[in-house]
Amino acid sequence: MSFSWWNRIRFRVLLAGLVLTILPLYLLGVYHLRTLRADLVETTKNQNLKAVEEVASSVWLATVSVTDQMKLVATTYRETLLTSKPEEQERILYSLLQQVPVLEEVSVTNREGRELTRVSRRRVITPADLVNMRGQPVWNTAITGQTAFGTPAPGVDGRPLLSLAVPVPGLKDGGPVGVLWGEVSLRGVMDHVTTLISLQRATFYVVDRQGKLIGHPDFSSVLLREDLSNYPGVQQILANNTSKQAIPLQYNLTNGGEMLGAGKVVEGLGWVTLVEVPMEEALLRLQQHTRQLLLFLLIVVTLVSVCGYKAAEAFTAPITRLSKAAAEVGRGRLDITVPERSTTEIGHLERSFNTMVRQLAEKARIEEAIRRAEKMAAVGQLAANVAHEINNPLATLAAYAEDLADRGHEEGWDYLVKSGTLEQYLGVVRVQVERCKTITRRLLDFARPPLGETGPADVLTAVKETVALVSYAFHKKGVALNWEAPSIKPFPRVKIDTSELQQVLFNLLQNALDATPAGGRVTIDLFQEAGMIIIRIADTGKGMPAEYLSRATEPFFTTKPPGQGTGLGLTICHHIVTKAGGNLTISSETGHGTTVLVTLPLASTGENTAAGEGKEEKR
Repeated sequence: MSFSWWNRIRFRVLLAGLVLTILPLYLLGVYHLRTLRADLVETTKNQNLKAVEEVASSVWLATVSVTDQMKLVATTYRETLLTSKPEEQERILYSLLQQVPVLEEVSVTNREGRELTRVSRRRVITPADLVNMRGQPVWNTAITGQTAFGTPAPGVDGRPLLSLAVPVPGLKDGGPVGVLWGEVSLRGVMDHVTTLISLQRATFYVVDRQGKLIGHPDFSSVLLREDLSNYPGVQQILANNTSKQAIPLQYNLTNGGEMLGAGKVVEGLGWVTLVEVPMEEALLRLQQHTRQLLLFLLIVVTLVSVCGYKAAEAFTAPITRLSKAAAEVGRGRLDITVPERSTTEIGHLERSFNTMVRQLAEKARIEEAIRRAEKMAAVGQLAANVAHEINNPLATLAAYAEDLADRGHEEGWDYLVKSGTLEQYLGVVRVQVERCKTITRRLLDFARPPLGETGPADVLTAVKETVALVSYAFHKKGVALNWEAPSIKPFPRVKIDTSELQQVLFNLLQNALDATPAGGRVTIDLFQEAGMIIIRIADTGKGMPAEYLSRATEPFFTTKPPGQGTGLGLTICHHIVTKAGGNLTISSETGHGTTVLVTLPLASTGENTAAGEGKEEKR
């Protein structure tokens, strides 16, 4: 029997090994990746929080350091800044530009807001360039004695500049006597921030109160003064601007990208600082671990598949041998054994199988001996009938031989030869001898051991020869034996050994004869139905009670008087018929006779054809 590959034990053992090995590794791997993902997200958030704190701190410190330097100059040189000649004022202001690299321009005004002197890092200032600062919010705040910050605005070259102002204190407590004004280049501040952030693979944004971009690694975006007021990260920061601490962020961009960020509002300036990292970049290690896990699983699957296949093959090889041996036993081979190589449960099964086969072989031998003994008993019974039947031709031979001898002496042998009398007598002798030979041949054919084949058997021939064997016994008892060959030409053959079929027919006819009194009748019918040949043997005997029918085929059960039956005839018939794939059924009613149906499968078309050709060749 062949099995599909998914039904083989070898495949299932291999699959079980793969599942039991791969599934735990896979689950552990998934758990590890999920844990790693959460750790990476948390680590990135913490890094972003730290980075945004550094950005905000750097921006604040940059502005604070500038104002501190300006306050120092305003306090130290307050008299000189307001009363000295312009050349001296310019010297002090240029010195301040040198000390503070991010300052682009610086000027000093009096109490009325008029610029006294202005110096620039990038252009020459003429008296015509000096203006009155009164009315500007930053100057107005500074003249009250407070440090003031303006709103970033593009300079002459487009770079964002931050205006800031510090008061120039008076000699007494009369309040400020002027204002020291400066323009700070935010690019210088942002270059320092970019250096800090670049080490963390993050991007930062600094946005003023109007939502305009004033700080970014890509300075071209700063020059364009992009509006980021609707940027998701900026909106989340502004929604939480009550917090003085940096806040973690996680948001999706309009293009579908997911970002991890952190934001903070720069205290005193109101600027928004945002640091963000794409989720995909934050999870680069996760992707690397995923690839490593898949590669590891692939290696494990390969190793487990190879080792599992070898183990499954070693495990299933004895089972395969047992399966093949069992199939051979099922086909009737009882001389087969399997090697007993294992000491495990499989080895115990192998030993049990061999023991079972030996027991089956012994059982088959005993059954064959019983069948043979039953058949020999039938042969003995037939021999008695044959002795009576053969007595007639022998008596004829004796009478003709004696008469021929007497006439030879009286009339002379030459006369008997010439007159044809000798030829006539010899013809009678030949006929009687052939009659004796036919009777003995039938007996020998019946007694011949079966060939152990499953056909095809010629049913008509088997019935004819069996009828010829028992006809004398029927005639002697006075029981009619009726049968008529079917009209089907040629009549199909059946899958059973011819000798065994004859034994079945003989036993059934003998039982019918024993159960039928003189004057009764036994009928044989043959017919074909649904791919089967049915042989019906019916008698008009005394029948059997219903309680005996279920036991009719049991070994040693008989309704005959002691010494007239062994109780094995129907048992052997049932065994022979079922072995051939057929069926034997008995129906009986007390006082109304018994009917036995023998159902046998048809031989295949090829077997029928081959048997027919063999018969023609034999002829």
